[in-house]
Amino acid sequence: IQPVKPLGDVAAKVLSEINGCNSICVNVRLGDYLSNKIRDAYFICDESYYERALGLMRKKFPDAHFFVFSDEIERARTFFPNDRNVTFVPPTCTPWEQIKLMSSCRHFIICNSTFSWWGAWLSEKGGWTFAPGKWYQEHTVTFHPESTYPEAWKILGFTDGCDKNKDHEKYLPA
Repeated sequence: IQPVKPLGDVAAKVLSEINGCNSICVNVRLGDYLSNKIRDAYFICDESYYERALGLMRKKFPDAHFFVFSDEIERARTFFPNDRNVTFVPPTCTPWEQIKLMSSCRHFIICNSTFSWWGAWLSEKGGWTFAPGKWYQEHTVTFHPESTYPEAWKILGFTDGCDKNKDHEKYLPA
């Protein structure tokens, strides 16, 4: 993805960091998802989802550096207590800068958000992507991961049994 205007100073600095390491984009969407109306329709990727995905990524890529994008950056910080290999992307970056930064990462942990989906989809680096096996509350819409995600993406379920791939260790090297 090539923006029509140059990145701002903050985004340019983050892009340089992303390009200089084994970068993993982590998208944590909370903001509007926490409202009663939205929460009744959409599933919220909670700490357990991120803990599982982060654990698998850390096993596969011990040198990884995580870049966290969130509409609630302070709340997202609680998912990464005392982790030195994390950069919280400043919310001052514009949405188009964030998409550019996300798509520049090597690997992805996305949430049930089209914004994070596009960040991973637009990447040309061919890395790993973990995606949630659930987007909606069950009483609203039936979600079909196989028609939403590219085949190479790894689908992580939740503790309520919606795993598509229960044997997550198969993604790790022997």
